[in-house]
Amino acid sequence: MRYISKLILPTLLLILLHPSTSLAMLCQGNGGSFTLPRGLAVGADLEDGTIVWESEPLSRKVSCRADAFDPGGLGDQIPISIYVNPKSHKIDGGIEVGMRFGGKIYTRTGEKIPTGVQTEMVCGIDGKPGMCGRHANFTLDFSLVVLKRGVFPPSGMATQVGTYTVFTVDRDTSLSARQLFIPTIYNLQLVRSSACTPTLSLVPDHITFPMVHARDAQRGKVASAVDFNLEISRTCSKDIFSSEAKFTPVTAIDAAGMLVPDDNPSVGISLVRPDHRTTAPLNKWFSLHSGSYREVVRVPFRADLLWRENRPQIGPFSAGVIVEVTHF
Repeated sequence: MRYISKLILPTLLLILLHPSTSLAMLCQGNGGSFTLPRGLAVGADLEDGTIVWESEPLSRKVSCRADAFDPGGLGDQIPISIYVNPKSHKIDGGIEVGMRFGGKIYTRTGEKIPTGVQTEMVCGIDGKPGMCGRHANFTLDFSLVVLKRGVFPPSGMATQVGTYTVFTVDRDTSLSARQLFIPTIYNLQLVRSSACTPTLSLVPDHITFPMVHARDAQRGKVASAVDFNLEISRTCSKDIFSSEAKFTPVTAIDAAGMLVPDDNPSVGISLVRPDHRTTAPLNKWFSLHSGSYREVVRVPFRADLLWRENRPQIGPFSAGVIVEVTHF
């Protein structure tokens, strides 16, 4: 009996040890680092699930490869998934952090989201025809989000975590020890509770351009301009505050920072900050105002209608944007 046990034991050890060195996946790429506005304030009156901050839409290249030989056979494909909050960062209350992918928002720690991507067999690695391995190169489209959720702790701060890894990308069955694609948010420890949320008004509530003549069209020339204001009202608190805003097109496309109506691509609309002599970006947060005690802050804008063609399409058109504001 003693002789048989000496033969069986090493065999068992080999079987147990082999998977631990054969199933590793290495995914890498520039996930990006994102810094929240310093002292981002979340109104206690907001409904749970309200987005209080979201990054611009992101598109990142990801490269994955199997780290070692897989006993399943090199021809087998390995599905690749997203894992939310892979480092299990703790949030005490008031907010939750996650990512938007495929039109949905995911925030649950450890949640696994299929990307729909699988590895493929690639040969000729390092110029050697016999060197083969599983690889996947793809582009991941996503954004990072912070949402209102629950009640802030008595300290008014949601977490002590300053550096928050939002998600990572790995093989379908497990998380590797090495995670090199890690989109990260900074300043989360500075997010604080606020008594109330400012209200936003667009004055006027919609913009109508006067009639222009197509015969005057000249590519790049301003055909007409209309002034409007964004007004931020916060009557429930007299504390100093600043704010950021974001314009997101809904019935138009973003063409190099210009709104182009879906129903007439021969014209474009630029949203201009006349006080700064700059054009407000689209799909990106920008500073709206800083350091004000006033109950109502009025920020001037101008909508410039530009010709995009010398022979434009004749007829009415419409373009819309969603305006979001966050305060701190």
